[in-house]
Amino acid sequence: MNLEHIALTFTNHKEIKQFYQEILGFAEIRSFILQKDLAREIFGIGKESRIFHLQKDDLSMELFLMPERFEHVFNHICNSVLTGKHGQKGNPGWICVYSCQKAAF
Repeated sequence: MNLEHIALTFTNHKEIKQFYQEILGFAEIRSFILQKDLAREIFGIGKESRIFHLQKDDLSMELFLMPERFEHVFNHICNSVLTGKHGQKGNPGWICVYSCQKAAF
């Protein structure tokens, strides 16, 4: 089992830039919008969110940017497990373990 990423929820883009990128040295790999229908399906949260995918060495982070604080957040830890033998067709399977908390960071 491998740690794929850690995900946290933020309401301020400056916090992401200043702390994770400028102080800790994470690089932004990509960002995208998680549409509210998909957010509801995956996390049970019917709100759109911008996601920043950051990387430093072997650690990946998904930082969800929300316009305001609310009760439910996107915080989780995702581990991956290889579901087939090496050399077989297909990709490793993903098992995400969600640890939702009551307050946004």
